[in-house]
Amino acid sequence: MQSQPGVQAAAPAGAMERFVWRMDRVAGVLSRSLERGRYLALTLLSAGYFAATCYRASRKLFWFDELFTYYVSGLPDIGSVWRALQAGADLNPPFFYVATRASAGLLGRTELGLRMPEIVGFWIACICIYAFIARRAGAAAGLAGFLFPIFTSVYYYAYEARPHGMVLGFAALALCCWDATHRDRTAWSRVGFFLALLAAISTHAYAVLLLVPFLVAELAEFADTRRIDWGRLLAMLGSVSGIVPSIVLMAVMKGFYNEALRAKMSALSMTYANHFGTAVPVFAAVIILALLPEKKSGRTPGGAESVPLREMMLCIAFTLLPLLVFALARAAKAPFFDRYSVSAVLGVGILVVLLAARRALTVTVLLGLMATLMSAEFVHFRSGNFIKEPSTSITIGTTSDSYDYLYSWILSQPGLPVLLIDDLYFLPIIHYAPPNVAARLVHMGFPDGDVNALGYEKLILICHAPGKAIRSQDVLTGRQSYLALVTTRSLWRMEDMVKAGAEITILRSANDVLLASVRFAGSASP
Repeated sequence: MQSQPGVQAAAPAGAMERFVWRMDRVAGVLSRSLERGRYLALTLLSAGYFAATCYRASRKLFWFDELFTYYVSGLPDIGSVWRALQAGADLNPPFFYVATRASAGLLGRTELGLRMPEIVGFWIACICIYAFIARRAGAAAGLAGFLFPIFTSVYYYAYEARPHGMVLGFAALALCCWDATHRDRTAWSRVGFFLALLAAISTHAYAVLLLVPFLVAELAEFADTRRIDWGRLLAMLGSVSGIVPSIVLMAVMKGFYNEALRAKMSALSMTYANHFGTAVPVFAAVIILALLPEKKSGRTPGGAESVPLREMMLCIAFTLLPLLVFALARAAKAPFFDRYSVSAVLGVGILVVLLAARRALTVTVLLGLMATLMSAEFVHFRSGNFIKEPSTSITIGTTSDSYDYLYSWILSQPGLPVLLIDDLYFLPIIHYAPPNVAARLVHMGFPDGDVNALGYEKLILICHAPGKAIRSQDVLTGRQSYLALVTTRSLWRMEDMVKAGAEITILRSANDVLLASVRFAGSASP
């Protein structure tokens, strides 16, 4: 029961109740302060986001997928880019490369320059989540919504030169435009809705599934009101045109996919853990605080409004995006990686924060918990030399000298060419190698070829990427001597060499990488 104005509410008798009561009062004061200073708080959070994310982006080295972005976007003009894509150099539609080329033109072809579209896209997503939640539950809850995507593992894609951070930004912008159409009867919000969806679908093929949550919301609204908003419906239908370039490219690439890349249930089962595993403390805090005795005046300013059915269904459908992506990948016999469904963070983040926003204490604890854990993670990143890519768990260097020890190994063994035996690790090693080392590096593909090896061959042929490529059967039949850099996860590929009569000698090992000597009996000099 609310206390009368000017009358001090009596403190509860029990020790736990008194503690919670005091915490509710403190949280209420903080919540009201954030309400008054919402724009200052949002500005400070945005500044912190850009500082931390640009630092990460400028430090983390490119990994395998990003180097396709690097070499394809470096072609002379967009016509050359499109021809390279049609030849199988990459699968992403040309709009992604238009944005990347524009960024690189302004900031240079550096790690930061190529990643700026994703940095901005992710920030737009955070701002849109803030706006959506703050309208319903106040500034403190909105700020928690701003932080939520940064707190999850999805944040990794804020500083990766691939389309996923951009898609998330466009998806969140579409969400806000869709929300605005329910208050704005002019055409502008519907035009914005159309453009945001079109941009998302034009950036990545799987973004076409963003239409599903909005269609679900429209069905829920129709069931409630028996009315159809033809402007929103036409915007969704018109945005589908953005899939055309992706359909052309998927037809080119379909024959390259081997069975190992096809969508599997094991990959789907890991998607939610990969996206939201770091957010488990947040979920636990929301549940625990929901069970504590509540002081009514401890609610956030204005309180969390009752969420309309259309918005609830929209958020639930967003949380199910991994399932939708998996189903489409299975139907198309195409690859499935959890990074294709990062927009699920919109639904999960909004639902979690709106649930927390029923109480000021919960929102305050969430803000403190997320800020603390994010600070600790940043310190860990800053002090380390490597980071894990979430979808593949491949190790990526975060300092300019991350691979120097490998190059020193190679230089200590002069003369022989060096086989790089791994499907993902090889390309960063080639890209960052000094010229006298790069000239000796040769990637050994699988016996029947695979999409990564074939893609690299296209980069060499079309984009003039450094290094060389060779098929494993040519290594076995050529019977030359080599050095070999092998990751522990690819050691099994040495078995065919042993069966073919090669003598393998381990020379060096560190960080799950081995340098080995490979000598066939009676081998010819290379």
